[in-house]
Amino acid sequence: YTGPGSNGRGWLFKITGDAGGVSNRMDWRANETTPQATALADDRWHMVTVVIDQAVKRLTVYIDGVSYLQAAKPASFDLNTLKGPLWDSKNDYPFTIWEDGSGKYNSGDDTRKNLAGLIDNVRIYKKALTPAEVSGLYVID
Repeated sequence: YTGPGSNGRGWLFKITGDAGGVSNRMDWRANETTPQATALADDRWHMVTVVIDQAVKRLTVYIDGVSYLQAAKPASFDLNTLKGPLWDSKNDYPFTIWEDGSGKYNSGDDTRKNLAGLIDNVRIYKKALTPAEVSGLYVID
């Protein structure tokens, strides 16, 4: 993301559980690096994989097939603050890419047009991928 207060390109994953504002958020600037992950702001293609494991209520981010690690921002975060599953017959939490669920992002307001890049391939699986499966996808893609 780019835009007011973002300090440059980066990524934001936010899961909001209900209208009361219960949410989890993980974000970082794209030029941050760790020994486990290269900077994303290098004008090269990168594979970013987000795995949500409902069994253990955990979201994990992988960059180029490797779990993203940083001392201040863990590779995974706990989804136990959500009052229920991410989807069930009663709640339909929005799944959006480069939108905040309200439709406000990228809706003509130039301060919200915050995608500074391209998306090439999106896949959604019915199961949580294992670390080996994520690594394997990076090797073949």
